[in-house]
Amino acid sequence: MFTSLQTTLELAHVVADLVYYLCGNIVGLYSQLLSEITIRRAFLDRRGYIKSTIKKKYEKDQEEQLLLSILPNHISTKVKNELLTAITTLKQDQLTKKHSSYGSGHSEHRHLFHHHHKNNRKPKTLMQKKPFSNLYVEKHTNVTILYADIVNFTPLTVKLKADELVDTLNELFGRFDEAAANFNCLRIKLLGDCYYCVSGIPTPTPSHAKNCVQLGFEMIEIVKDVREKLNVRLGVDVSMRIGIHSGKILSGLLGIYKWQYDIWSKDATIANHMEQSGRAGRIHITRQTRDFLGNEYSYEPYHGNMRDKYLAENDIETFLIVSPHGLNHNDDTFHEEPYNKAVFNRGTSNAPVLKRQTSSIQKSLDIRKKSRVARSEAGVEGVESFRNLMSQVNEKMAKAID
Repeated sequence: MFTSLQTTLELAHVVADLVYYLCGNIVGLYSQLLSEITIRRAFLDRRGYIKSTIKKKYEKDQEEQLLLSILPNHISTKVKNELLTAITTLKQDQLTKKHSSYGSGHSEHRHLFHHHHKNNRKPKTLMQKKPFSNLYVEKHTNVTILYADIVNFTPLTVKLKADELVDTLNELFGRFDEAAANFNCLRIKLLGDCYYCVSGIPTPTPSHAKNCVQLGFEMIEIVKDVREKLNVRLGVDVSMRIGIHSGKILSGLLGIYKWQYDIWSKDATIANHMEQSGRAGRIHITRQTRDFLGNEYSYEPYHGNMRDKYLAENDIETFLIVSPHGLNHNDDTFHEEPYNKAVFNRGTSNAPVLKRQTSSIQKSLDIRKKSRVARSEAGVEGVESFRNLMSQVNEKMAKAID
């Protein structure tokens, strides 16, 4: 009987120890599981934070690039700062109104009065809804304005399909933009097949006239490349008619929802008429621009005031620039198609159809090479940006783990 009791007690001790160790292991496993979940959650939260931070920076850069594609850099910075100020002020006003409505009691009569007044309030006009009222008008002196127009653009629109025409113009104006940036010129706007830009804004430069002339020669070379392709395939001769004038302008921002940066002045109008009265494949400049250029180039009198009434009224003396010394000369006969061309707000041109003389600029080959490389890389830019984003996230996490 004593042996049986001792065996029972030992069995009870064994069972108790078993339950004790089992409970201890269960508690340990549970604690380990909670710790693992916490660590993994912290890791994922950290990764999400880093990813969102880098993504936010990437999207901010994209937003900056989008804004810069609409507005010049010096204007976009001011607009962005004013918009941020307006948003901050609006949030503060809403917060103040919310606190004041909770802090003060209103009678039923006052509530009905305000409700009636609110419902009968006149809707805000577009100008009242405008996010900012500043036009950012700036005056610039000693600048040079370049107007360029594609000659024989109308027959090109007839013979090319819509998608081919858009692709051709996109390539053409894209190369113009790259050349303008290389020669320190700011593109203002595209008006159909008209391209105009300014050198000397926002940062004044003493070489503003030379910058526009160099850009003009480069634009002629770019169009010459396109013309060789189109002439063989379609039998259409295209060229550039370029007018340049130096003077002063006003620049500013227009529009409420669709912002537009533009320039105004009598000198800008003169530059427009210089292009209209110019010769295909040549650069047409005024006496003011020639004075800035000095002896940089050779000049031919052109008497544009005999071809344009506005130039005659303002007594504008004009010249054609001869190709710079040391450059190759290629004499080509250019034929301007007899199409009537309607241009928005640009007037008419009485320029004759004459023999043009183009010149190749030594720098143009490098610029065109860079243009082709940039356009070839544009197709994979989105994929590369995503890969770079994920690579940055992984690098940040690897450093955090170490």
